[in-house]
Amino acid sequence: MSSPKVPVWVLASVLVCAAVSCVSLLERFKVERHNRSVMIALELESVERIAAAQGLDLADALPRLKEAGLRAIVESEKTVGNLMDEGMVRFSPEEVSDAYHAADGGHAYEISAFDIAQVANALNAQFPGSVTVNPKIKDNGWETAGVEGVQPDVLRSVVVGLRRSMYGTGELHGLEIIARYSNTEGSNPAAIAFLLREAQARYFLPMGDQVLGRRQNIPALIEALRANNMIFANPEFAKMGGIANVLDQAPELTVRLHSAQAAELDKMPDSAAVERYVKAAAERGIRILLLRPLNFSGPAPLDSLAHFVAQVSNGLQREGLGIGPARPYEDPGVPKVVFLGIGLAAAPVLFFVFSSLVSGQKWQLLGGALSLGLGAGAYLDSARPYTALACAVAFPTLAFLILDTRREANPLVSYVHMTVTSLIGGLCVAGLLNGTNYLVVADQFLGVKLAHYLPVALVGFYFLTRLTNARGSLKSAITWNQAVLFVVILGALGLMFLRTGNDNPEAVSGLELKIRSIMETFLVVRPRTKEILFGHPALIIGLFLLAWQTKLGDKGAKLGGWTALALTLGAIGQTSVVNTMCHIHTPLLVSVTRIGVGAVVGGIIGLLLWAAFRGRHQRAQSSN
Repeated sequence: MSSPKVPVWVLASVLVCAAVSCVSLLERFKVERHNRSVMIALELESVERIAAAQGLDLADALPRLKEAGLRAIVESEKTVGNLMDEGMVRFSPEEVSDAYHAADGGHAYEISAFDIAQVANALNAQFPGSVTVNPKIKDNGWETAGVEGVQPDVLRSVVVGLRRSMYGTGELHGLEIIARYSNTEGSNPAAIAFLLREAQARYFLPMGDQVLGRRQNIPALIEALRANNMIFANPEFAKMGGIANVLDQAPELTVRLHSAQAAELDKMPDSAAVERYVKAAAERGIRILLLRPLNFSGPAPLDSLAHFVAQVSNGLQREGLGIGPARPYEDPGVPKVVFLGIGLAAAPVLFFVFSSLVSGQKWQLLGGALSLGLGAGAYLDSARPYTALACAVAFPTLAFLILDTRREANPLVSYVHMTVTSLIGGLCVAGLLNGTNYLVVADQFLGVKLAHYLPVALVGFYFLTRLTNARGSLKSAITWNQAVLFVVILGALGLMFLRTGNDNPEAVSGLELKIRSIMETFLVVRPRTKEILFGHPALIIGLFLLAWQTKLGDKGAKLGGWTALALTLGAIGQTSVVNTMCHIHTPLLVSVTRIGVGAVVGGIIGLLLWAAFRGRHQRAQSSN
């Protein structure tokens, strides 16, 4: 395969891509800068229990927590059964007087409460016409009503509202309310509208395995959210039925919420728990932090909780974030013509990469048509993700094709050029996928694994045929060293494949967690592990090997296999650069900073490894 000469029009297209992508991303940057307020929340029942353990009531506890930075209280649903257990509702299953019977007869049951109206309204919302209230029948302040057509066990599960109704709003000291409701059987549109109206809350957080209204009544939930001026809190990493539907239909009503289970927090030191919450807001665009107590016992558990809240609040402010109500992201409002401009500017790059890897006039024509179609498709919402995927594959591959025409270039200069080229590819992806639906993770970058591994495969194939006698190597016997090296590389790639994905927290070892913690302590932003430990160091070594091989001429042919291997592994770092920009929910400045820090740290590690290799090689030669 001959070395392709990169035409000037391809390099011009790269620069135009960068410029037009920045036009799109400027709008996203403005949206992110105007939404820097993070809301710290606690669960009401948890606060009440911890306050009681310190001999305080809620009226004493909430002002202390608010001063520390608390801005919201999460209140969970209350059912008729809960109220019965707390002695606020009485239920008599015996048949009662005709005063409660419906016109068509049948027997009824009796239910009593201090405030029968709320219970009756909840029952009638879920079971229309099931409750008949006779206000004349009272017993020492209790109001009594008859219930028809609802079995006693069903009656206990009916949700009547939030717990706040038991104390009134005055005791919450101006804190925002996050209402939590589960999806119970029979959650019809009337019941959904009643519950959200009754909550008198600013935020709604789903509870259990399904979102309220799942499946057919999701539109009723969204309508009720809009009618009550409520915001949907989307819990990060939650596997809950119906969330995707809400995000798809109403991304403009959504903010993202992060929390940690008590079992997770128990395994962390206090500083790590604080860092977890702060990084969620600073690096992943989370705008509600639901804290859970770190200490359940001690001489002053409420003071300990207030200290935890204050630490998170201070950490957020150090990151330049504000403490206050959470707001949904505004739509960046990028005109479609800008998306079209990015796509058309990228089309020549797509065509050049395709034509450099295949031969034949028919394939060239197919590549041209496909590249033009993908470029023009950026105008359509449905086709734009595929244009972004093509850019994510093409640009890091282009970086290596350009490298092949710069054999005499300084390796460090080539390293910078390649990283910048891959970064521009990432800018194209981020510029194309610029919208509220991506900022709130209603939609995500399409083809994460393909964008990671296809460029690596293409680069490996390209340099294997360019730098080695690939056909001859396939015919020769495999040595044990080659076999072991192949297994090690295959295992490393397999592990990276399992780890690759949008917000994939699995398979992170304890050692890596410690390395991450160290990097977060000493670096502005933690770079991606596969970049600084594998991709970028391998690319540095590959670039120096390539320069060395070029300098040696025919004598450097024996280095071809090792050079091709190092460059192939180096492609991991370049695809990771693009992938960093594919996480649209991560603030733009954080992503760009992470790429810069990763390139510098990974480059330094690569230089140290190359220096060690050259020193050992020179000592071996001098001894011979």
